[in-house]
Amino acid sequence: MTTEIHPLVNVFIDTSFDAAALVGPDLEVLHYNRAYLQLAELSPRAMKKDPHARMCHEHFGLTVCEKDGCLSQRAMETGKSIRIDEVGSSKRDLTVNLLAIPLVDERLHAYACIEIYRDVTAESRMQNNYKGLLDRERRRAELLQQEVQRRTADLHRANEALNRALQQVSTLARTDPLTMLHNRRVFDEQLTREVQRAIRFKREMSLVVIDLDHFKQVNDKLGHQAGDDALRTVSRILTAQTRTVDTVARIGGEEFALVLPETNVEDAMVVVDRLRRTQETDGLHTTFSAGVAACPRHAVSEEELFKAADRALYTAKGKGRNRVEMFR
Repeated sequence: MTTEIHPLVNVFIDTSFDAAALVGPDLEVLHYNRAYLQLAELSPRAMKKDPHARMCHEHFGLTVCEKDGCLSQRAMETGKSIRIDEVGSSKRDLTVNLLAIPLVDERLHAYACIEIYRDVTAESRMQNNYKGLLDRERRRAELLQQEVQRRTADLHRANEALNRALQQVSTLARTDPLTMLHNRRVFDEQLTREVQRAIRFKREMSLVVIDLDHFKQVNDKLGHQAGDDALRTVSRILTAQTRTVDTVARIGGEEFALVLPETNVEDAMVVVDRLRRTQETDGLHTTFSAGVAACPRHAVSEEELFKAADRALYTAKGKGRNRVEMFR
């Protein structure tokens, strides 16, 4: 070499805690410390037997040098230090942080390079293990979250099915299965509610009780299917020609009832007589009779009001049927 190496360079290499070596322009190893021998797993005698040219590449087999060229050579060509962390080896289980520091003369010409290797194999392995653990835990958490979402969705569907079933049960419990009108239970609830409202707000409401005339003869002569059809037809007529606020219910075999909120008895008579005439022209094999009573005109409790409308119904029956009578 044309440029003399300063003695302090060797001192720096010898006292370095990390593995260090001095490399010449032809990549020959000019000097090294004990840590270098330990990292290379070589004895001083073995080091002296081997040629010095490119010895560091033979000792460590660093993947970065094999891929991109010798780090020291690049540092000397550019005149700038180069550092690469966590460089692996293709020969053995080794990971180092590598630093190449070029030595330059007065003309800024690099004449040598100091290589420093810090062994981070254990730290790298620990980090990889920790990363693997984190990846496994993350994957486990994702699977757990997916399972929770799946079970939540299953539970939601089960709850929806249960709610639908409960609604169906509730509907069946409050609906007459043949006519799909309200049953006696709903009728009693609505009648109590509307009687209380009529008394509280001093607004008349009416109750209509309807019974099909000679219905037993329809069943006996034409069969029960004809009787069921007649009940369904009457139900459609009552529903189609009453308001949504009115309650239409089947309260017995061939007996129906209408709860008409805020309707006086005279208007209720008109409504029911229109329904009676509609039934007459609908081709049924029977007619109906009806009794009408109002609250608070005729009664101030649901029991008395129902008795009043029922008495009016029997008055209509006694006067020849197919008519509407008001309680008197």
